[in-house]
Order: sequence, then structure tokens, then C-alpha cells
Amino acid sequence: MQGCQVRFLLCVGNTLVSLCEEGRLKAWDLKHRPGGKSKGPRGGPQGGGEGVVGKPTCDAALEGGFVPTALAHPPTYLNKVVVGSEGGALQLRVHSFQSLDPKGAAVSCIEPSPALDVAAVGRSDGRVQCGPGVP
Repeated sequence: MQGCQVRFLLCVGNTLVSLCEEGRLKAWDLKHRPGGKSKGPRGGPQGGGEGVVGKPTCDAALEGGFVPTALAHPPTYLNKVVVGSEGGALQLRVHSFQSLDPKGAAVSCIEPSPALDVAAVGRSDGRVQCGPGVP
């Protein structure tokens, strides 16, 4: 969490989310720690020492002028956090997904479903994928 003054920390499942005063949102996957060895309380090898907490999965900047004052994870949403601001605005921040398509076909359209966290994704090669957590 170098380079910014951390204001909020939130653990959501196996993901650690930090939010800096400067409006930087960062996340780490705690399941995928470098080296695969047991880690001490500071992320380094047993016995202490500085180290990487997990695999970085997100490093995003909030919109200019958005000063964060609150951070929460709605329990009915997957991979999303809500950030509150000094000005009273809210942002629903969503996890960025790597392509789940082995062919690498571009996403041409997305259609949300009335079911919670389900969407259909149209691909540039004509295929349609549908299901929970789909991109």
C-alpha cells in the first residue's frame, strides 16, 4: 500500500481492499501469495519482515474531486464495493475481470439479467455466454 495514506481497509472473502485519502482504490487476492510459503503477520516469511500481501488485482483512481469518506461491501453483490464521498456522492466500484474466453473474442454487448449478478455477454465471433459472474 505504498505511495498513499490508507484511510480504509476492507476484507471481502479472499480479497483485501484499501482506499487511500488521495482516492486510490487497490485490491489484492490473498489466496495467491508469492512463493506459496506460510506468511507472517506482515506478509513476509514467518518471523516478520515486509513483503507482498497477495497478488495485486486492482489499482484504480476515483474520479477527480471525489474525496472518499466511507467504504462498504454490499453483501448481496459479488466483487463490488460502495465508496462514499465528502460531497455526498456514492460510487459503486466493480472488480475488473480478466477474459474468461479462451479464444479472446471481444465483448460486443452485455445484457444484465433480472436475476442478481447474472448477465449475458455477446462476443465478436457470434457466441453468447450467460451465467452468474459472466464477463
